[in-house]
Amino acid sequence: MHLIFIIDINGLAKFITFVTLIADQLDGFAGK
Repeated sequence: MHLIFIIDINGLAKFITFVTLIADQLDGFAGK
């Protein structure tokens, strides 16, 4: 259970990073 929790946190961090990058790209397009 503890191992799964750690993996979930790691996956969540990657997901947040991915979403942030996408939002940054959209922000760049909107700025043009």
